[in-house]
Amino acid sequence: AVDSSLYLGTEQGLVVVPVPTQSQTLTPIERTWTGAGITPDWTNPNNWSGSMVPLKGDSVVLSPAPPTPHWPLINANIEVEIVSINTAESFGCGDSLLNNYGKLTVTGGIGEEGKGIQLANSGTLSVGGMVWSCQMTNNGIIKGGEFKFGELQNNSTGRIEGGIFHVTTINSGSI
Repeated sequence: AVDSSLYLGTEQGLVVVPVPTQSQTLTPIERTWTGAGITPDWTNPNNWSGSMVPLKGDSVVLSPAPPTPHWPLINANIEVEIVSINTAESFGCGDSLLNNYGKLTVTGGIGEEGKGIQLANSGTLSVGGMVWSCQMTNNGIIKGGEFKFGELQNNSTGRIEGGIFHVTTINSGSI
């Protein structure tokens, strides 16, 4: 039989730590953006309920405008399952803004019909599902997904590498 324990040497002797033989799966957790931190950084735990930054596979809920002081600013590599907009009342497109300067991978979708978000992408945005956006400015890379925009501004530095786009207005640039 194979011993599946981990042996650690210490000054006091040998410590035996059993290693599980079956892999454990983590249950995705819903993390809510509060924006209560001093800065709008996604990686600041003070901006999240429970002071926990979302982990890979977690679901993210963004709350609209007041009382939320900040909307998220992404400057890191982030991978989450889904980004939803939590709103009890309607809000205007200018009330919401998700800034991506890093690499945001969403295996599900962003927003839902009637609850679009304003997106500013200067990094890499990879999406596996539907994105509802009232307005998007792209200076980075968009990969995959199905996008429903009111308005898309794809600037000269912006690249679109696949996906399905339903756009009402294109301000400049091309697809």
